[in-house]
Parts: sequence; C-alpha cells; structure tokens
Amino acid sequence: MELLQERSRLESELAWAHVSRLERSLRSLGEESDRKKRKLNRITEKIGETGENMKAKLESLSKLRFERNEGFFTLLGLEKEKSGNEIFTKLSHEVLERLDSHLGGIKSSSNPHAGDESEIAKWLSELTLQADAAASRLRSLRRRSPLSNPNSIGLRRR
Repeated sequence: MELLQERSRLESELAWAHVSRLERSLRSLGEESDRKKRKLNRITEKIGETGENMKAKLESLSKLRFERNEGFFTLLGLEKEKSGNEIFTKLSHEVLERLDSHLGGIKSSSNPHAGDESEIAKWLSELTLQADAAASRLRSLRRRSPLSNPNSIGLRRR
C-alpha cells in the first residue's frame, strides 16, 4: 500500500514536472513570438520610412529634371538669339563696308546726286549704331551663355 501511495505521488510529481516543462515551453514560445512581432513592427516601420524617403527622392528628382529641362530650353533660346545677333552683326558690317566704299566713290566723283550723300551718310551712321548695339548685345549674350563658358554649367574641357 505504501508503495502504491509512493507510486501515485511520483506519478503526480512527474505529471506536475511535465506541466511545468510545458508552461516554460509555452512562456518561451510566447517570448519568442513577442520578439518576432517587435522585429516585424521594426521592419514594417523601416519599410514605411524607406517608402517615404523614396517618394521624397523621386519628387526631388522630378524637380531637378524640370529645372534641367527649363535651363536647357533657356540656353537654347539664348543660343538662338546669339546666333541671330551674330548673323545680323556680320551682315551689318558687310553692308557698312559696301556702303562706305560706295560713299567714298560718290564723294570722289562729281555726281549730280550730291544731296543724297548726306542722307546716305545719315543712314550709314544709323546702321553703324545698330551694328554696334547688336555687337554689344552679342557680347552680353556670350557672357551669359553657358556654352561660351563650359565651366559655368559644370562642363570641363579635356
């Protein structure tokens, strides 16, 4: 009888030890689950932050592309204006040279159109002023144009 009681007590103790092991195992699994949940939350937050950063970077990239395109078209307009002024200046100087040589020929000859000489001289003077203004504007455009100064737009000559 005593052996039966001892056996019953040992079986009971064995059962409680098993329950205790199961409780520890359950606590350990719960702690591991909590750790994994916290890690998952950190990863989720990191993904959210990365997504926000990426969105901000894409917006910044879009703005930079817009500014680049805007600068390009401004540059294109300036180059177009500069080319037009170069052509005007060159043609004006050619016309002035021709008129000057014709005016010299008129002065040296005894031309009955001597009264026209003052009008031609006046017109020649106006053309000279216009050509000088165009040349001045052309110099100004060359100073402003990044293509005339590659360092101003970050280009380096090799």
